[in-house]
Amino acid sequence: GGAAPDTTATLTASPISLDALLDRVRDPRAGAVVTFQGVTRQVAELEGRFFLKNGYHRAFALALAGHRRIPVILVHAPSYELTGANRPGFFPVDTLMGNKPPMVADFGNKAAVDVVRLKLKLIVTVHGEVQAIPV
Repeated sequence: GGAAPDTTATLTASPISLDALLDRVRDPRAGAVVTFQGVTRQVAELEGRFFLKNGYHRAFALALAGHRRIPVILVHAPSYELTGANRPGFFPVDTLMGNKPPMVADFGNKAAVDVVRLKLKLIVTVHGEVQAIPV
């Protein structure tokens, strides 16, 4: 039982107080609150393959600095489309799922070449929903 949780979302460009946010979500029934701070990288797993979804340049810079492991958010993808690798400018599915897929270390290989990428215009679509709740 208990009151329904406050699920209000607010978009802001102002700094967010971590303490205030933790106060809003903390619940003794939950046992723990986990936060991520800073830049996170996402990795999608599909059929035992792991796809870096974002942060390629940061991952490569960390590898150059000698890091062999970095923290990531791991997502299990049920299909290739949900790995994020099917977007424009990425490698074809046959390359990624083939015998010798590209690796982060390949960015520094002398055989690597610069490729001109198409300019993309990003469109952000925000959908809202109105629900009546008892007060």
